[in-house]
Amino acid sequence: MAAYQAFVEFAQRNQLETYPIVRSGNGTEYKNYLNSTVFTVYHDRLDAVNRGRIELAIGVDNIAIELASAKETVGTWLLRMQMTHYPAESKPPQWWPRISLWSLEEIQRFCDAFESLLSSKEAALPSEQDRTAKSVRLPPVDERILRQILTRRGQLDFRSALLDAYGGRCAISECADVEVLEAAHIIPHSEMEDYSVTNGLLLRADLHTLFDLHLLSIDPRTAKIVVSRRLGAATYQPFNGSTVNLPADATCQPDASSLMRHFTLWQASEQRIG
Repeated sequence: MAAYQAFVEFAQRNQLETYPIVRSGNGTEYKNYLNSTVFTVYHDRLDAVNRGRIELAIGVDNIAIELASAKETVGTWLLRMQMTHYPAESKPPQWWPRISLWSLEEIQRFCDAFESLLSSKEAALPSEQDRTAKSVRLPPVDERILRQILTRRGQLDFRSALLDAYGGRCAISECADVEVLEAAHIIPHSEMEDYSVTNGLLLRADLHTLFDLHLLSIDPRTAKIVVSRRLGAATYQPFNGSTVNLPADATCQPDASSLMRHFTLWQASEQRIG
């Protein structure tokens, strides 16, 4: 109820009309003065980890059209939203990029960011070309390209710093073959552009993949490694319950709150097994 009220007040401030989704009843569309949906709030049929919360599907094209010449601005803004909020899978029929909001504070942060984006329309002075192009539909922002840019940015320095911090050994397996050691983000770079050592783990390539898939994690309360029941007994289960190898320098050790978030997502994934 509090989340609903927060969005109602936000809509009133920004002259957005609300339209409940009649066909499924699982959300509300927020439309601008062009009668275009700029985002939709969903409260049902969410990713398993986001149940009990809300997901926002963001109409990037419609926002860009409203802002006329601000396609790049909207793309940058979308990237920031994906980096600073919980992830959510795109879903049919629109397949719009989504984020998940887990608290009133995050709802307010999104609303503030959206209002700031809208204010850029008033600050901009469009050229004659911009004014005559308002009726042209802008191409969608390619999320894959945005992710590729993030992957390249800072990755080499990030890996080098982790190699130094962990003494060139995998935090889980103690593998010292540098060629197969990778820099793993605890909070993914698609959600937050953080290349600090405390947001990283040095992991063997296969363990990095399993960590990203939440098939293994680390309990920050005990520094113990936990392995999904989905993984076979011979190869990965021997790591279950063993202690993670942390950097000797406490300032380089992984952030406990970030690890707890990853561990919580691992737990949710295990619960789905039944």
